[in-house]
Amino acid sequence: MASVAQEQLVTITINDIELQVPKDELIVESVKRLGLEVPIFCYHPRMKPVGMCRMCLVEVGFKQPDGSVRKMPKPQAACTLPAGDNMVIYTDTEQIHKDRKGVLEFLLINHPSIAQSATGVENVPSKITLSPMALQPAASSKSKGTSQRRIPSANTSPSTSNAVSNAVAVSASLKKSAATLNSPSASEGPKCNPPLSNSPTLNPSSAETS
Repeated sequence: MASVAQEQLVTITINDIELQVPKDELIVESVKRLGLEVPIFCYHPRMKPVGMCRMCLVEVGFKQPDGSVRKMPKPQAACTLPAGDNMVIYTDTEQIHKDRKGVLEFLLINHPSIAQSATGVENVPSKITLSPMALQPAASSKSKGTSQRRIPSANTSPSTSNAVSNAVAVSASLKKSAATLNSPSASEGPKCNPPLSNSPTLNPSSAETS
């Protein structure tokens, strides 16, 4: 009868608590033995770990013979890190919280659907494009007397841009016509030539007798 091989154990330290875990066990599972959790998005116990979301970052170090801890230069993903002897893990440091916050901001920027579910904000645009009209410089107030502010619009189609341009042109034409009608020369009415002083005048009484 073949003897059952005993599972090899290694000693690790998680947040200054020493414990024994099976060798090569993933750190994301080892922290659960202490009732702790690390945030995960892409990890599942029944799937092969890929370490894509980078949310399960932890600080890792190794105990030295003199008792000091030599940390790795960069945080590691707990879902792909196997447990080894004399390994030291930190899951709740200030640097780890800062790194996870940066990863989360990156995920929310590149995945608006996640941002909508996390923040409750609806209609989060996945891409914002400026219309051709918004890229044109505004008219100078010194040269034309007035300046028009163009507000960038999101996802503006060429037909919409043409309609806006036509509306602006019609508005400018109407303003010009109104200015012409309100000018002093227009309010006085048409001018008539004065009567000539040498022209004969007609007497109504003489006209009747004749």
